[in-house]
Amino acid sequence: MRFPPLRVRMVALHLERRAIPGHLLRLPRHLVSEKENAVTGHHGHWCLRCGCSDHGGPAGDLGRAVPLFEQTLSDTVRVLGKDHPDTLTARNNLACAYESAGDLGRAVRLFEQTLSDTARVLGKDHPDTLTARNNLACAYESAGDLGRAVPLFEQTLSDTARVLGKDHPDTLTARNNLASAYESAGDLGRAVPLFEQTLSDTARVLGKDHPDTLTARNNLAYAHQSAGDLARAIPLYEQTANARAQLLGEDHPSTLTTRNNLAYAYQSAGDLSRAISLFEQTLSDAVRVLGDNHRLTQAVRCAHLAARALKAVEAATMRGTCTSARGRCVSHGDSC
Repeated sequence: MRFPPLRVRMVALHLERRAIPGHLLRLPRHLVSEKENAVTGHHGHWCLRCGCSDHGGPAGDLGRAVPLFEQTLSDTVRVLGKDHPDTLTARNNLACAYESAGDLGRAVRLFEQTLSDTARVLGKDHPDTLTARNNLACAYESAGDLGRAVPLFEQTLSDTARVLGKDHPDTLTARNNLASAYESAGDLGRAVPLFEQTLSDTARVLGKDHPDTLTARNNLAYAHQSAGDLARAIPLYEQTANARAQLLGEDHPSTLTTRNNLAYAYQSAGDLSRAISLFEQTLSDAVRVLGDNHRLTQAVRCAHLAARALKAVEAATMRGTCTSARGRCVSHGDSC
């Protein structure tokens, strides 16, 4: 087994976290392989996950997947024993499936068991133990338990850098994950510099056009946007959207996600016309490529409807202001 490569996560920010825009998608937080799909179930391969639910397909897929992962774990324990490395892998992947299905209670307990068993069987510095620690931290964050998530991410970054080196792709992943946790905790003062360092190091180690570099750039743009620095966020989103389209294709989920992010940044900057146009284009492409029921499609649709509603409110407000102004003018015998 080996620690998998840098990964990318899709995250939906729900309505209650922002007043108008509905769901804002981002590609960040936990660089989770250009996965953006369901968990892998291959024996001997760990899935480094953070928020496994983020870019899953229709709920029916998970309904079929979870029992298969449960059966795989049961069979692996029976055939290989409860401490076999492949059993640890199967347990990790089942925990990911539970997280994808929104069953965080079972996911957290299983990730905790996986970390404990992996450290005992393979050692606390084994790459798979580092993966298990990362996954548990992600589950804590998904459950809103940042008090446990942040220290675990900090420990994972420190240990990964010590064991694998500061430029190892898994160290870049761990740094990104910690930056995301800081952001989730509202500590943008620590999050933004860490995202900046991640982008700089990823570009240096993997190249400026590597998919993980594009992910890191998207993540930094999102952090700038969270900090209200749209002057930095928008150019980074535009650059990332163009690069993703060239590298991955116009229809790739990562490209669609970055376009959604860019549209929301336009909206945040007050450019509703450009935002709505880009939301409409992204929604049309998402429906065509992914279908009506895909989470990405649903999130973009929600954001598009929210932007249109905001534009309608602004238009109504302007009409009311104009009517009020005309009334004042007429009352004074003036013409507008």
